[in-house]
Amino acid sequence: MLLIPFLAAGPAASANAVNGPDAASNNSLFVGGQFIDVSAGARGFTGDLDWIRSFSTGRSLNIGASSLSLAGTRWTYARLGVTAKPRSRAAFQLTTDLGRGTQGRQGFGYAAVRGAITYEAVPKRLYVEIEDQLLDVQETAGNIVKLGLVWPASASLVGRVAVHATTHGNVDTRALALRVDHARGGFSTFGGFAAGRSRPVLVGLGAGGKAQDLREVFAGAGMPLGRLRLTLALDWLTLGETRRGSVALSVKIPL
Repeated sequence: MLLIPFLAAGPAASANAVNGPDAASNNSLFVGGQFIDVSAGARGFTGDLDWIRSFSTGRSLNIGASSLSLAGTRWTYARLGVTAKPRSRAAFQLTTDLGRGTQGRQGFGYAAVRGAITYEAVPKRLYVEIEDQLLDVQETAGNIVKLGLVWPASASLVGRVAVHATTHGNVDTRALALRVDHARGGFSTFGGFAAGRSRPVLVGLGAGGKAQDLREVFAGAGMPLGRLRLTLALDWLTLGETRRGSVALSVKIPL
């Protein structure tokens, strides 16, 4: 649900960044939900539905939808994404989110387009991620550029670091994010933190508002359950004087 790509990334995203889009099963449905509690007393929910289809090695299609309802702000959008791997050491991804939202009685458009390149700089040892996201949500318009490194320390341990910054528009975002993923025997854990500045819309706390200092800590775990895979994530975030906690659960269903 979050517009800052690294903070939004789930454990599946980390695996695909290292192993390529063909790391996922050929045909899967992801169903997710998140409960949000804000210090001002507001509570809300998000919902996500994604279908991912791999047509051939290195190529995939993602069709989905997301929604959020929190403290008088609601938005819903559809998602279309494609991934290609024309070279063995490079993968390209393009994702578009389009929809509508309301804040009180005011309606607004919701649009975000993200393009990314992941390059294997050192075979199986170091990956470079370059990403640009263009967005236009109510009074927030501009772009966020990301430069990240993915370091597979071993077959089971992956570290990530990313810097996000705005180069034009009024998005006014600067953030440093760190994340570590560990997987063994079908079970996985992940955790990390982020610090910088962000506008409320980028972290699901309303459609308007100026940029404020941001701090975030998150952790989670995934496990198989028969043919399914369950992932539970906990997140604690402060933006200025606002504090937000959330619990998210997602289910991967092979088709």
